Amino acid sequence: MPDRPWEKIAVDLFKLDKWYLIVVDYYSRYFEIFELERMTEVVVINKLKEMFARLGIPEIVRSDNGPQFSTQFKNFAHSYNFTHTTSSPYFAQSNGLVERAVQTAKQLLKKNNDDIYLALLAYRSTPLESGFSPAELIMSRKLRTNLPQLPSNLNKVIDSSSFVRKEQERKDKQKQNYDTRHKAKDLSLLKIGDPVWIIDIRQYGKVTELCEEPRSYVVETRLGKFRRNRWHLIYAPYHHQNSNEIPIIHTEQPTLPCNSNTKYDEITIREHRENEILQSSEGIHDVANECVEKDVISEEVSCYARPKRKVSRPTYLADYVTD
Repeated sequence: MPDRPWEKIAVDLFKLDKWYLIVVDYYSRYFEIFELERMTEVVVINKLKEMFARLGIPEIVRSDNGPQFSTQFKNFAHSYNFTHTTSSPYFAQSNGLVERAVQTAKQLLKKNNDDIYLALLAYRSTPLESGFSPAELIMSRKLRTNLPQLPSNLNKVIDSSSFVRKEQERKDKQKQNYDTRHKAKDLSLLKIGDPVWIIDIRQYGKVTELCEEPRSYVVETRLGKFRRNRWHLIYAPYHHQNSNEIPIIHTEQPTLPCNSNTKYDEITIREHRENEILQSSEGIHDVANECVEKDVISEEVSCYARPKRKVSRPTYLADYVTD
């Protein structure tokens, strides 16, 4: 957890009737949303510049691996002097805070189409489990809303020095309860060179790089390089003992470092599988021809022979002619 407000933020895109950009602070859970005219890097960067001019530049900006956070966004991060990190592909849980904020924002937009800004003000002024509201944590003061308030309450300076400790205790308790209820266990860390099985693409591979992001690895397979979270990887030490192992083919395809803003895209899977189908078609035709020859020799023998159960005439039909 960050030590101060606006030190680390997360950004994401979501769609309701229109496309929106959401930015949430890890410390206070304060978030802002922006309607996007176009789904381009330039539009996203301009929205973030507008917000940074108002709230300051954070140290870390975390996002997914979408095309709006690639080359130009990397240059933007360099010019504004912040670190851009990305979550593991196909593992949205690693950026769960912004996913939860997206659900809250959708509910506010659905229920308050007439005035979304008043709804956002109400959310930002509502105390969290810690007793402080997102606005109090990020601005160290209460916000004036359309509800009656004493002027003396608005003059108070909020002391949130004990917030970090209480918030960390709350998160640790939540994690303990979840692990107990679901019998969850921490997976062992992997090392470079470890053989693994990738669940989502069903391929064996070898760990070639440890990413800066926690529990994120780059794995090389015969289809190319893929970045995956530890949750997608099964340690497979027995794979080397398989005599029929297909060696890894080092194909010349574009690969990106762990801290890249573009995910390792499986652009060669379809072409590779099509080649495998074409290469295996000859063997399939040979098997089919062999089956045809066996059928000619004996009709009773089949390439895919299945056991047949004995069929007998029911006893209650013994006195009847059914032919």
